[in-house]
Amino acid sequence: MMREDAIRLVALAQRLGCTPCELLVAAARGVDTPDVAVPEHLAHVRALVEAGDPRVQACANLLLTSPGSYATDELDNLLASIWRTGGP
Repeated sequence: MMREDAIRLVALAQRLGCTPCELLVAAARGVDTPDVAVPEHLAHVRALVEAGDPRVQACANLLLTSPGSYATDELDNLLASIWRTGGP
């Protein structure tokens, strides 16, 4: 995420009274279900956070991970498993 985008995300989250992670996850949910209003998504995400559900933070972390970084992590895991087994 670009610095300017992060600043805008934080400002919007403050205006809405939520955390940037909550807003990010609510917005991501809105992409798949545009017929549901963002406040409803945000209420659902907040309920998960209040219930102590770790998936909100995990989802936000995944959304903030660049595709290249994610691919690199998966490649590292694959190479590590090949190394442990002694090769193909």
